[in-house]
Amino acid sequence: MGTLFVSDLDGTLLRNDATLSDFSKDHLNELLRSGMLFTVASARSVITMASMLKGLNLTLPVVEFNGAFVSDLRTGQHRIVNSIDSVVAEDI
Repeated sequence: MGTLFVSDLDGTLLRNDATLSDFSKDHLNELLRSGMLFTVASARSVITMASMLKGLNLTLPVVEFNGAFVSDLRTGQHRIVNSIDSVVAEDI
């Protein structure tokens, strides 16, 4: 296994207009093809992220809503759900 790289979107991977530059998309896709483990984490929904990252060939799930869900970017299916029910009352 290699190192997993996770990037935030706003103010990090995306430009000020909330788009991914062609330069970034091309280079990230090249790194992904070479085997780099990469995904994104955001306060945004998977639906919003999917439109912003169109053309970026992410194969790993993305973290959405600040960790509430870990979801498949293509299908929107939640792989992991971190709900309040899973928190032990003593942890609050």
